[in-house]
Amino acid sequence: MTNAAIPPLLLPARRPRAGRAHQPQAGAAPRRGLSLPEAPITRTTSSVYGMSALDRGGRIADRAVIEAMAWTPGTRLRVDASRTHLTLRAAIDGTSAVSEHRYLWLPAPARHRLGLRPGDRVLLAAHPQRQTLVVYPPAALDELLAHSCAVGLRRRCVETACRRGGALALRPIELDPTSAWSRSREKGDTTRSRPVSPTLMSHLLAHATERGAATPGGPVLRYRSGQRITRRRYDCIWTRLGQQLPWVVAQSVSTHWLRHATLTWVERNFGYAVARAYAGHNGSGSSAGTTTTYVRADVEEIAAALTALTGEPHPLAPPVRTDEPGHRDD
Repeated sequence: MTNAAIPPLLLPARRPRAGRAHQPQAGAAPRRGLSLPEAPITRTTSSVYGMSALDRGGRIADRAVIEAMAWTPGTRLRVDASRTHLTLRAAIDGTSAVSEHRYLWLPAPARHRLGLRPGDRVLLAAHPQRQTLVVYPPAALDELLAHSCAVGLRRRCVETACRRGGALALRPIELDPTSAWSRSREKGDTTRSRPVSPTLMSHLLAHATERGAATPGGPVLRYRSGQRITRRRYDCIWTRLGQQLPWVVAQSVSTHWLRHATLTWVERNFGYAVARAYAGHNGSGSSAGTTTTYVRADVEEIAAALTALTGEPHPLAPPVRTDEPGHRDD
């Protein structure tokens, strides 16, 4: 499969018969047009994303990001700091360099400018064509989420890595507050179940009650008027975010961008099997290979990844180690 969008099938117009034109009968109900499926969203950039924890020496590392930039050990880098992010570019007179083990060192003044401390997880956005690597601190992501118009939309995207269609199709009957578990319908008529944090569960239930989602089979996410929100609501949110935060437009931040960032973090910290289950890619007919038939993550592992991501205990997650949550040996 390629990333190109599949064009929708267009039905040809009916050719009129020769002779007398067909006249509709009086009082006849108008025919309804066929509802054609929307084409899936596609990526608009070739950026590569990753996440890394800042160590005590001010170093970060993400193998996929460094390989995408084609930076070899010894490559000199110039680090430019702004209020919201750091930009790294290859430069002969750079003050930093790629280490032998592919670590990137962030100078102390740049770290202090963003308020970074050891243990902080930063988002890495690599742009190979422009030869730039942008480092976003947690505060920049907080600013991104603070400007969002709907708490349920933004946290559900980051926390569950759900698709836009799955969030719009969520119904109150699919929320289980006892076990902090939700179920939703996504593309391909598939049903995806996932754990959610108690905080997100309480916000979704409160939103459904306040917005009048009294019918168990109706949508949870609604406007203040009680009308269900549509895909255009997401478009409006990202447009308004781009007006407030220019880097949202520059980096093409979107719902899929948040989903990709979350899944990248899960894969780096909990392995491929957990990330695959977290993304809802457990169905058959995948091109991932036959190994996925035997390598699967259970509910406890998915809940453990959620606990590490949100910092909230989950009723289905096993006790988390306090020294290195989410650590795996490669």
